[in-house]
Amino acid sequence: DKNHVYLNDKSVDGADVATFEELGYRISKDKNSVYFYDGKVTGKVAGADSESFSKVQDDFYKDKNSVYLNENKINGTDPETFKIINEIYSKDKNSVYYKEMKIKSMDSSTFQYLGAGYARDKDHIFYLGKKTELDPESFKILWYGISKDKNNVYSQDRVLEGSDAETFEEVGAPYFKDKKFVYYNEIKLKDADPETAKVQGSSYLSDKNNVYFENEKITGADSSSFEVLGMDYSKDKNHIYFNNERIPADVNSFEI
Repeated sequence: DKNHVYLNDKSVDGADVATFEELGYRISKDKNSVYFYDGKVTGKVAGADSESFSKVQDDFYKDKNSVYLNENKINGTDPETFKIINEIYSKDKNSVYYKEMKIKSMDSSTFQYLGAGYARDKDHIFYLGKKTELDPESFKILWYGISKDKNNVYSQDRVLEGSDAETFEEVGAPYFKDKKFVYYNEIKLKDADPETAKVQGSSYLSDKNNVYFENEKITGADSSSFEVLGMDYSKDKNHIYFNNERIPADVNSFEI
């Protein structure tokens, strides 16, 4: 109104009505201060310079002195050289940042984003801002959250126990296999045979003995006659299935 500014049902204490402007969903400013609203409370962004405060991209902002992720100051940033890499990584001439956290052990000049949360510099692989022991020379991303190097297979930054890195390969993501096991993402499929495993459609895998929907075995399904029909339906010589559930439909006359 003529006297106050409101963010949803909250009055912004001390806000100047004439110069107040919204910069983003959570951030606004007037000639005197920068304000945030976190869905519950409103407040001032501590130390922010209103005159030079502006939106960079998405939830990132800067003033003449610093860079902010919403109302959170990213300590030590250089606003002149600050660059957003993606929604989780950013950098300036001195450092690389994961969200609002400076990654102290990463070399900014050789930083490279690899995808799926992984990044590297000249010496190390990082996952979600944390340095790992993964081998940078042999490291390879296979699927979102699944990777390997010469030593191990990893789910995110954790070793996938029991897996064999040398023989680990994609059957058809998110299905993988090595010489001993078949996997749906990081989950081992009980009784699955790596030698005969093949993907059908986007969610099914069959081998010489069984059929799986994602990581669940379809009880009683005949793998030799199994086929995907589409729209989450499949069949074998005896039954019709919706996802991993058998339905009481006639296998000979069923149509999509």
